[in-house]
Amino acid sequence: MKFYHYIFLLFMGAFLFSGIACAEEEKVLYLYYWANGIDDKVIAQFEEETGIKVHRDYYDTEEVLESKLLSGTNLYDVVMPSASPYYVREVTLGVYRPLDKSLLPNWHLLSPMILKPLAQIDPQNKFGAPYSWGTTGFVYDKEIVKTSQSFDLQTLATILNPEKIQKYAHCGIMLLDNPQDMFEAVSVFLGYNQTSKNEERIQRFESEIQKIRPYIKAFSSNADKMINSILLGETCIAQMWSGEALRAMAVAKKTGKKLGFAVPKEHVGAWCDLFAIPKNARHPQNAHKFINFMMRTDIAAINTKATRMASANFYSKKLLPLALQKNKVLFPDHIILDKLQWSQALPLKLERKLIRLWSNIKANR
Repeated sequence: MKFYHYIFLLFMGAFLFSGIACAEEEKVLYLYYWANGIDDKVIAQFEEETGIKVHRDYYDTEEVLESKLLSGTNLYDVVMPSASPYYVREVTLGVYRPLDKSLLPNWHLLSPMILKPLAQIDPQNKFGAPYSWGTTGFVYDKEIVKTSQSFDLQTLATILNPEKIQKYAHCGIMLLDNPQDMFEAVSVFLGYNQTSKNEERIQRFESEIQKIRPYIKAFSSNADKMINSILLGETCIAQMWSGEALRAMAVAKKTGKKLGFAVPKEHVGAWCDLFAIPKNARHPQNAHKFINFMMRTDIAAINTKATRMASANFYSKKLLPLALQKNKVLFPDHIILDKLQWSQALPLKLERKLIRLWSNIKANR
């Protein structure tokens, strides 16, 4: 009897062990993110430390990411959405898996200055881990664009003044191909509350942009196109996110080209990219390992140095070269920080109207 009992225990032990083994995820991770958003060396280090092979895919517009998420895809384990308006809407639509904070021991390294405002759109920061953040402003060629009291790019009163902005139409002016950025900035400039749902905001916005439309050469939200446009002299004033602005300035410095970056004082637009796990991700455990790895202070510093985007891990600043620590574009002073305004999601009806309007503006209709 004891012999059969022993055999039974061996069988059950083998069965349970095989069940645990089957529950373990294969050593792969499918990552979908902004091109140039993560240093290649960091991904190689993650693979070496964990044995998990990372398969990478890139997108250059948020709409592409959102369409795939809404289709219920299981192709990706970690994605990198922008906080607003996309992530806000996607959280509401239930496309993400809640984060298991017990699998993210490095969560405490994230700054409350980033987590707190994000909690307004994602209560308790349930679905996303902030990765990088920055501001939106205008990069300009200092040798061509002569800023002064009468031509001050730190105020929208200059950008929205046809008589002033037309002076530089000959050398090219580019706006971000993202209506939300300009819409919020112009709305605040016109005196509207950022959360106002008044449709009149859209009409006033259209009127202001149409006044300067003849002097706008291009619209783009593609990082490489934005950077190359200013470096190759295709534009002399280009609206950009701070990460792209810094990368452009770093390349320009090597060639002797002098670039400046100005943030309009009326509306200091802030952006934030996050890591999130799609609801149908096939490797959620590996996804948590990757996100936790990316929160590490040393890893955050490497990424900031490579991408020129500030990390949500504020401790990492001390590990950066002194020149980057003192860089006011990367780390704005409190005059700008105190005015940071995170994008607000618009009601769907207004958002659709804004998108249609923006398409007409770009088409010069």
